Amino acid sequence: MPSHHHKKNKDPHRTRPSHRHHVTPKQQDPVERTKAVSEGPGPDDDSNMSVEGEETSSISGNGSEVGSVGSRDQGDGASAIEPSLERRQPTDVKWVGPVRAPLLSIKTELNIPLLLLTVVAMATRMWRLEYPNSVVFDEMHFGRFASMYIRKTFFFDVHPPLGKLIIAFGAYLGDFNGNFTWERIGADYPSAVPVWYLRLFPALFGSLLVPLTYQTTVELGYNHWTAALAGGMVLFENSLVTQSRFLLIDSFLLFFILATLLCLLKFWRLKHSPFSLSWWAWLAGTGAMLACACSVKYVGVFTVLLVGGMIFHELWNLIGDKRLSVHDLTSHFLARAGLLAVLPVVLYLLLFHLHMELANRSGPHDEMMTSAFQATLEGGLSRITKSQPVSIAYGSQITLRHTHGMFLGRPCWLHSHLATYPVRYHDNRGSSAQQQVTCYSFKDINNWWIVKDPGRTTVYVDDPPKLIHHGDIIQLVHGTSSRALNSHNVAAPLSPYSQEVTCYIDYNISLPAQNLWRVELVDGADEGDTWKSIQSHIRLVHVNTSAALKWKMLSTNKELQQEHKYSSSPGEWPLMERGVAYWLHPRTNAQIHFMGNPVVWWSGVVGILGYLALLGVLLVRRRRACFDMDDESWQRYILTGELVLGGWVLHYVPFFLMERTLFLHHYLPALVFKILLLAVMVENIHTHVLRWPVHRNVFSALCAVWVTCIYLSYRKFAPLTYGNSDLSADEVTDLKWLDSWDLLIQVL
Repeated sequence: MPSHHHKKNKDPHRTRPSHRHHVTPKQQDPVERTKAVSEGPGPDDDSNMSVEGEETSSISGNGSEVGSVGSRDQGDGASAIEPSLERRQPTDVKWVGPVRAPLLSIKTELNIPLLLLTVVAMATRMWRLEYPNSVVFDEMHFGRFASMYIRKTFFFDVHPPLGKLIIAFGAYLGDFNGNFTWERIGADYPSAVPVWYLRLFPALFGSLLVPLTYQTTVELGYNHWTAALAGGMVLFENSLVTQSRFLLIDSFLLFFILATLLCLLKFWRLKHSPFSLSWWAWLAGTGAMLACACSVKYVGVFTVLLVGGMIFHELWNLIGDKRLSVHDLTSHFLARAGLLAVLPVVLYLLLFHLHMELANRSGPHDEMMTSAFQATLEGGLSRITKSQPVSIAYGSQITLRHTHGMFLGRPCWLHSHLATYPVRYHDNRGSSAQQQVTCYSFKDINNWWIVKDPGRTTVYVDDPPKLIHHGDIIQLVHGTSSRALNSHNVAAPLSPYSQEVTCYIDYNISLPAQNLWRVELVDGADEGDTWKSIQSHIRLVHVNTSAALKWKMLSTNKELQQEHKYSSSPGEWPLMERGVAYWLHPRTNAQIHFMGNPVVWWSGVVGILGYLALLGVLLVRRRRACFDMDDESWQRYILTGELVLGGWVLHYVPFFLMERTLFLHHYLPALVFKILLLAVMVENIHTHVLRWPVHRNVFSALCAVWVTCIYLSYRKFAPLTYGNSDLSADEVTDLKWLDSWDLLIQVL
């Protein structure tokens, strides 16, 4: 390597070499070809140093002169100078110590395509955001939750709280008083409802999907043209526009999923700088975005599985790196465990804590929760029970609520009434014809029972009360019929393998009462612990048969669900065989119909099949020692399959296993992965499949036509996206490209 030799000098500081003093061969003087040796720092060396010398100057990487030592910008912390290349005699060099980088360094870059895509995304998502001024589809649900937050009323929902918290923040910014009732789809908003503020954050997060898609594509290693293509497809995807313009939480979910991918890719880019500040920041960002995704919808768990699989694969590769010590491997594992497992759980719990702080008053959903939880709500069960005794005693009047598996079905109370079991069931099994005991889902006077001492005939509370402890034997007397809870060796009505539970009626036949029950506290109780109201969970064990009391709901959750007119199966999603009607103008055919850009959806299927086909061909050719890609491109192609195609599979296939009502919008997370894969496949075909320039030119022209079709398709279906056009019946029919699309036509 070329180097510069200095005159021998007794001053040791003047002969100290800097490993930063090197130039490229193009920068060497053609006459004086001196040698410069690039050496690593010695034990006492500093990696950065500056020198003082006469006529010393600084040059840029291409050989152009930048300036003198005193004027050189040190923003990147690099060496202050490069050796002068002019032909002159070496001058004395004086060591002055290390050069320190400034504490704050700011680099500014302006990416014009990214900026334009972001601005247009904001425009398409926020244009006339307050229209229509009426309830659209699931705004009825999420708007109601926002109202409850504003009124600090507790509610129960199947989704975690983050998405609803963000919507409630918009309601707070708009000074919403929470008094709108959200009774039905199509109901007009009064002037007191800040519609624009309520829809602001879904639109904002939906707009940011476009730059996130762009940056994620770049971080995958693809060029900016490919990133612009991916961002453009998200920009002009009608389904994403529709879902971003209303009071819905899917745009939050998609934002956090893409943000998770971006942070993960940024983290991997720093693999050669482990445990640096940026390394920690992007790793923590990945964990935080994972927590946010799971805190919007539980679909985020699929993203956790994706990231978990990729991190496991990364750790497996690190284990095989012999340069890493056991201490290094342990540090890598603990860092990932802490920030990708512990941090998301902590953030998830903190968001639920915030939810409970903001919704701490009794509300209509109290009965979905345990009595102990209801007692913590302001104005609820605590107001009723605060003057009641804490412990249960003989003679206490109580209600017993079923808690086993309560979140899988409806809550219910132990209940009885005067009706009796039939002599024979529908399958010809006989019964005892005793009084029925059921599990009733509503509060009722027939839910009350009296705890009786078996050794006494009275049911009064003694003074002082005789408390009931773990393991005590009791009888339960029904409050309105005065009959004791009973069981015997007769098959139950719902299962021949369980015993019937009744209230005993003495028919003067050979079927004696068996009405003794042992109280077992199931919360880790010890002998002597007392049975407490609200706080204790108990199991009632039948003394004669040692069978535990358990009941089964007559109807299951599946039977309670009704098929929705616009529901669809996962098999119909990739080709968008059905949409969802969101809103219809009461007097015209103006409507909002959730559906995607057909060109994007159908092309995405081709992209998935194309990736798999090309992967198969490349694997076979590599097996034959035909390498169509260099190692870097091949690794990028494999990473694309693992992360992007794997993301599509994980966010799509599990829906085939779900026994619930599903809609087309459940496919949106998988759609984003499909768009990413489609964009990168265009670059892979152009770069690695087509070898001749003429073929690439033809392919580029076809891509231009295809992109134009994407935009024209977006414009074609924009009336269904924004709902601002009074369509005629013929115009609606013209938009019905598939017979399975249920667009609405009113008889005017």
